[in-house]
Amino acid sequence: MSRQYTIASMALATTLLLAGCGTQTISAGSSASTPRPLNARSAVSRSTSFIASVSLVKRWHHAALSGTALNIPVRDGQELGVIQNRWGTTGMGTGAGAGVYFTYSAHHAAFGINQGNQIYDIRSFAPRVQSISRNEVLKALGSPGSILYAANTTIYRYPAGPDHQLLWVFDGGKGRTTDRTNHVDVYWLSGTVNLMAQNYPNPSIVVLTRSRGTRSDVRFVIKSAPPGFRLSEIAWVPENGVAPMVETYEQAYANRRLPHLAQGFVMHGVSGKLVYGASRHSQLGQIRVIYQNSAGTAIIGNSTSIRL
Repeated sequence: MSRQYTIASMALATTLLLAGCGTQTISAGSSASTPRPLNARSAVSRSTSFIASVSLVKRWHHAALSGTALNIPVRDGQELGVIQNRWGTTGMGTGAGAGVYFTYSAHHAAFGINQGNQIYDIRSFAPRVQSISRNEVLKALGSPGSILYAANTTIYRYPAGPDHQLLWVFDGGKGRTTDRTNHVDVYWLSGTVNLMAQNYPNPSIVVLTRSRGTRSDVRFVIKSAPPGFRLSEIAWVPENGVAPMVETYEQAYANRRLPHLAQGFVMHGVSGKLVYGASRHSQLGQIRVIYQNSAGTAIIGNSTSIRL
């Protein structure tokens, strides 16, 4: 992936609960070393916890690349019956977003199920997940590619390859976002496509020009953008297993201000440019565009095969 999502960060506020406490002393002749002051040990403990949380967030992102979630024994694309065989059945599902959600409170997890009975969203609200701060997420993954706001929710969206998204969700809407995580989602984009209910054709990509050199590019335009959907992500997906490039529209739009961009997308409306270096010369692949509506349902379009 070319970059992770971009957006604002927030400083981590900490309090030294034991500040002002005296140090322990050791009588003369003792072979033990003088222990650290309690406030110093508290600071070390917080630093250790911060590092552990940052590492955990990175592990979540790595798992999301393959549509899996930590400590949950299923992956996106599997059927609901797989988790039912492991954890038993739960109550009636609740319609939400792009499908129906089934919650397993005892396992601190929920699953979004599409009309084909496939899992498209794996959600964890485990206590360890909820202990992670926004600052720890930002330290691990950088600024999100986009931020979404609902009535009482803030979502940091990170691409996880061309097929998945990792969503870190915090309580509170715009301007009222809390510091602690509410839950995290591993979201399978193709699993939200509903061809039966789709009233519009898939968007297409028309290549306009190509240039090749130290900084090569392919200029293109998107046709048949679906009404009621917004462009969420743009990706270069090679056909030979090489790492793809994925960016959100917000990232690609911001790249307009980078005249020496080494690789990535530059977007303005439906007009775009794929910039790449010599290492990608002769790659065969497709440009993919992903549109999503407010419910999270996706419409996906691919170009014909392109050789860079």
